Amino acid sequence: PQLLIFEDLHYGTHSEQTFDLSLPVDGRAETGIVVYFHGGGWRSGDKSEAKRSFQAIQSNSDYATASINYRLVKNGTYNLYDILEDITLALDCIKDLAAIYSVNLTRVIFSGHSAGGHLSLLYAYKYKDISPIEPVGVFAASPVPDLSLDAFYTDNAKGDEAYMCRYMSKLFGLTFTPATRSDFKILLDEYSPINYVTHSTV
Repeated sequence: PQLLIFEDLHYGTHSEQTFDLSLPVDGRAETGIVVYFHGGGWRSGDKSEAKRSFQAIQSNSDYATASINYRLVKNGTYNLYDILEDITLALDCIKDLAAIYSVNLTRVIFSGHSAGGHLSLLYAYKYKDISPIEPVGVFAASPVPDLSLDAFYTDNAKGDEAYMCRYMSKLFGLTFTPATRSDFKILLDEYSPINYVTHSTV
């Protein structure tokens, strides 16, 4: 089957709102897609991470694939809410572009590493009802499933709770400190994928 490859397509006006996409064009009624979100602590990284992982999938052309860049949390301008908005925008754009080539994208498996793993789980669980393409699976490598877990702040590679609080401050556009972190537990729980696991979770 023919495979169309697109690179560096824009789904918004910001330079980081881009994606790569492969589409199998073979006339099938429905097509699934594997979507990758890169890691990098929500503030670095690039969609090119997915290229090696996607080679095997693209070679058999059974699935469409996409790797999405999103607005990074690095200078206080953007935060987690912007990233989640980007995911919806990108999926809408991907679905519309596929339709132009008569590819009906009906199912999606989200995948990602580290921060991308967190986004994969969170979007598939918390935002499943608004996803432009129905989530049917998640593959998350080294994700952060619980943003309020004490060990996430105290038992990490940095071993520095204050550092992790500053990190999360940027992610949410708020001010977290070791003394005030517990005040934000409700918010952290809301964006922790682990709290959305049910008997029907993909």
